[in-house]
Amino acid sequence: MSLPEATVAAALAAMAAHQPAVPALVFPDVEISYRNLWRLSQAFAVRLAEAGVGPGALVALDGNETATVTALLMATSLLGARFLQGGPEPLDASLSVTHRVHTADRAGAAPAGSLLIGPDWSPTALTLEGPGAPVFPGAADADADWLIVHTSGTTGYPKYLALSQRMVTDRSLAVAYDFDGRNTRFVSLFPSTSRPFFARICAALMHGSTLVDGVAPADWHRFGVTMVCASQPQIRTALAGGTLAHRCPKLEISGAPLSLDEAGRLLDSFETVDDVYGASETNKSHINRMTRPADGQIRVMGVQTGCEIEIVDEAGNPVPQGQPGLVRVRNSYLARGYLNAPEAQARAFRDGWFHPGDIGYLTATGALRIVSRDDDVINIGGLKLEAMAIDAILREVDGILDAACFMNPKPGAPAELFAFVVFAPDCNRLQAVATAKYRCREGAGPAFVPRVIQGVAGIPRRADGRPNRTECAALILKLIRTEQD
Repeated sequence: MSLPEATVAAALAAMAAHQPAVPALVFPDVEISYRNLWRLSQAFAVRLAEAGVGPGALVALDGNETATVTALLMATSLLGARFLQGGPEPLDASLSVTHRVHTADRAGAAPAGSLLIGPDWSPTALTLEGPGAPVFPGAADADADWLIVHTSGTTGYPKYLALSQRMVTDRSLAVAYDFDGRNTRFVSLFPSTSRPFFARICAALMHGSTLVDGVAPADWHRFGVTMVCASQPQIRTALAGGTLAHRCPKLEISGAPLSLDEAGRLLDSFETVDDVYGASETNKSHINRMTRPADGQIRVMGVQTGCEIEIVDEAGNPVPQGQPGLVRVRNSYLARGYLNAPEAQARAFRDGWFHPGDIGYLTATGALRIVSRDDDVINIGGLKLEAMAIDAILREVDGILDAACFMNPKPGAPAELFAFVVFAPDCNRLQAVATAKYRCREGAGPAFVPRVIQGVAGIPRRADGRPNRTECAALILKLIRTEQD
């Protein structure tokens, strides 16, 4: 079979030929070799092709079993179709899903016409080699849209972007330092339905590494795990307040900035902690690498990832090292923009740069410190929400006329919300505050309940009418300093 260059399927086929017996996926009770994963992917492609899937089709999968997700990813790559991880809920109509696929455990929620991945999708049910082997019509275009991913990082609102296969292969090549062939066995605590999982499984398969899935942390050492990829809440849950009996070589953590205190706890279980700054739009943009040598002091060193990162002022001019400014990122595999979201695209993609909306600075050791957001997105432990949603909840409380929430700006403070509110003259303030916290908990979850709700005469606002959350934070710091004097 002839496969075009720069496609993910071509990379898997090459690796299956190079190291057919090496495990690609390892589960507690079974291993799937590179050869067998390639065969499974081909079998899935046969069944999809029989259903009319080809270049330009959009295949949406309702299922989260790791081997199934991986094989379907590869099958759509082989056919030149687009892939979307989507459940039974209605999706953005503009995405025009052409084929829905589901696993047996989702049959009850599958819409009419959805394809069931069943026993007849197995490679044993098909002839994949020699006479009678399938010939897939049409060549996959490596520059066409392939992976459709959901993101809300820069605006807090759900939107989609499209990555071509060339972008994904280029991104995989850019993180080769993470995947040392068969010497790397990694665990992804990100679910197989997520963009972080897609990025890592594609990179691992391109470099001949192994994913270990469904194995308890206590058994990571026995299964030869060398790297764990997770968000802060995910690794906290996995460790359950304890430490690994055998330190794992590396933890790659992303989703929210990592404090030194938290890094210290994680370094009890990992030799190196990579605090990753990145996004669906850019891939991995920067690493703050944390280690703890024999002297017990945590070292933080910035590591470049092949991306350009600049800290600039509002006019786009670079600011001096150590001075906070707007973060912007660019590379050769930057996403082209958002699908059907022109306003969000215009804000985030400008002049060849991606603007994530963060304010930060670079230290003398090259570490990237994020101090706040320039837009209205709240990020607490990797959970993101549009700040205006909390503002709206607060304003709906009887006795509260106006409101704006913002992150606790006190240095070293935990990631938590504060809020300014304007009370009505005859308001029972204690009752209004209690009601406001209850409504936030019910409407947005415990992480988004403001710890402090402070009455003010008016909400600072920008020229466009949006709350000036930076000024709110500055007023709180001024209040703290006044109380300390």
